[in-house]
Amino acid sequence: MEKKLFEMLDKLEEAELTPLLQGIKLAPPDREARERICAEALAQTGVSRKEAGPRHAGRRSAVGIAVCLVLLAGLGAGLYTAEAREYGEAVQFFAENGLSTEGLARQEIRAVYRDISTSSFSYAKTAEVIQKSLRVEGHELPLDAKALWDYKNSAHAAADVGYRFYSEEDMGGGRTCDIVEKVAGDKVLWRVALEEFWVQGTAAVKGGVLVYGQTPMRPGEQTLHARLAKIEDDGTLAWKKELQNGFKDETIEAVLEDADGSYAVFSRGELRMLCLNRFTAEGDATCLRKTDVGNVGVWNAVHLDDGYLLQLGSYRKDEHTRIVRVDRSGRVRESFSYDGGDEQYYIEDMIEFGGRIYLSGYAVPKLGEGESDAGGRAEIAAILSKLDRRGVRTIASEELSAMLREHYTALLLACDPVSGTPGEFYTAKGGLGGRLAVNAEGDLSWEVGGISGARYSPLTSAYSIRGWGETVRYTFAADGTLKDRENTGQTAYYAR
Repeated sequence: MEKKLFEMLDKLEEAELTPLLQGIKLAPPDREARERICAEALAQTGVSRKEAGPRHAGRRSAVGIAVCLVLLAGLGAGLYTAEAREYGEAVQFFAENGLSTEGLARQEIRAVYRDISTSSFSYAKTAEVIQKSLRVEGHELPLDAKALWDYKNSAHAAADVGYRFYSEEDMGGGRTCDIVEKVAGDKVLWRVALEEFWVQGTAAVKGGVLVYGQTPMRPGEQTLHARLAKIEDDGTLAWKKELQNGFKDETIEAVLEDADGSYAVFSRGELRMLCLNRFTAEGDATCLRKTDVGNVGVWNAVHLDDGYLLQLGSYRKDEHTRIVRVDRSGRVRESFSYDGGDEQYYIEDMIEFGGRIYLSGYAVPKLGEGESDAGGRAEIAAILSKLDRRGVRTIASEELSAMLREHYTALLLACDPVSGTPGEFYTAKGGLGGRLAVNAEGDLSWEVGGISGARYSPLTSAYSIRGWGETVRYTFAADGTLKDRENTGQTAYYAR
């Protein structure tokens, strides 16, 4: 009943609301409303706040008290209609920005709206409300309200068409099947259930999406076979395959669609055998080649001429810069590795452009002889060691950000496609090199994430340091000439 009454009153003007309120017992106004009522009432009666206090009750005139009470009753309608207008604006703001009002009281909805619209970001519930609206796979979310709001309105949270997957479980917690969904923002376009299929990734292709993963592990069994399926644009399951390559443990790690419409599927068998599996668009296997490359994973794969370029890596061996060239039949032709002397390189992306191979990443100082890698966290070990020597458990964002900017250097290498030798270096101090792409004008774009904020969390298992900063995009012509630099307005996030 109360909700329906509020909805009715919200639509009334002050002149219509005043006679109604005289006969309705309203809940006491909140503290903020009381302060506004008192301030306006005292201003109009000429009674000071000090004189209105209990110690000076005898000095208040009967006329002043009467006027104050009458004004308070009259203000009820005006204040209520103002509150109702703000509440209506808040509800509309929540709806337009995909925020949920579930579990929030009326005054809390208004407070969150006011906190965001004024860019204050100081209300305790604001971050919680924004974070509930963000359910993005694969992104580490910041915790403070302003960073969450920036994230929500960045390209990371754009309502583009994409794919997501998850497992359904029975009452006992056992996996029954995996679900793949095609989504546009919050809207699910279709949903496909895959039985006996542990989904580990997707790759969009012409006319649909390839889904890859493994067979589920069963009690008493030690086999994990690789699986591949194609789902059409309309949600029809076209085909489902199990790779029969003779391994007890095989994982698909990268999928590329070739110009002729066939699929190059790179898998790893028994942790060390690199396999190129080729399939037609109809799911027929046409090629298989195995190569022993050691215990490394396929971290990245791109087309290069009529073949492929793969980045192989191992966190266990702290190997991040091994690049191999593979021809169309699966033969490994060349292998390159990059060492910066006193610096350790980390490759994040690669692309063929203008007849050269471009590698994007970042560099950090190498650890000295006998220096600890901080339990396998070599990339940030120098910073962790410095904080540990100082006995630091908390550190201001500004100070930690400055340390990270000094530690990281964004790096872009332009390499010869045959020898792998770098021809040019492009660096940006205080950043991390990220995505490479060819834009609509045919130029190379290189995204570099800055570091403007950071948080130290030594007791968190998933990361020790997390940071964020604005992304800058550099544009290069085919001859390697820098053409442009622009701030994208997007925020990049890191967790190490």
